[in-house]
Amino acid sequence: PVFRALFDAARRHFELFQIRGRANRTLLNTSWDWSQPPSPHAQPVAPPHYSWGFHMGEARYLGLDNRSQRTSSQIMPEPQWRCLQRWLASRDGAQRALYVVSPVPVLHRSFEVTEDKFYSDSHLLKSPSAGSMADDVRDHWRSRVHQGERKRLIENLLAAPARRLVLLSGDVHVGACGTVADRRHGPLRQIHQVTSS
Repeated sequence: PVFRALFDAARRHFELFQIRGRANRTLLNTSWDWSQPPSPHAQPVAPPHYSWGFHMGEARYLGLDNRSQRTSSQIMPEPQWRCLQRWLASRDGAQRALYVVSPVPVLHRSFEVTEDKFYSDSHLLKSPSAGSMADDVRDHWRSRVHQGERKRLIENLLAAPARRLVLLSGDVHVGACGTVADRRHGPLRQIHQVTSS
């Protein structure tokens, strides 16, 4: 009960300070009744995700929620994928650029060797910090368990009508740049990623 109360308090403050409250009209999750203020006495129910999107001028901005519903086997839940696909398809093809904020870097080095070592070492798995280490080892799109989702995200972005695709990321304590290049369906399409710490 104590950890649940702490999580609920943290979520309420996140909603207030990070997404500017539940009345924020840039949130993609239109199936959730955001108009209902959270009750301090009722058992809180978390919305399926906090992704957001808007356009300004000839650019579109999309923020992915890679945290609130992440598990060891998924980064984004299916309702978020549906909202993402609907949002990407909802605008005309005249947009010059699409900027996507992904807190978990999509283009990053692979840690498969580390994953293999961690999950095959019985001493590591029995250590007191094994849960925290397991979370760190799989907390990226390149993890074996998330490869299908990573491919799905890249393909969805490549299909977007924007002429320039840019991923903005961080949370890995190192700066980096990367590019995905695709020629499978005609002219070269690229996604550039900039990662800040």
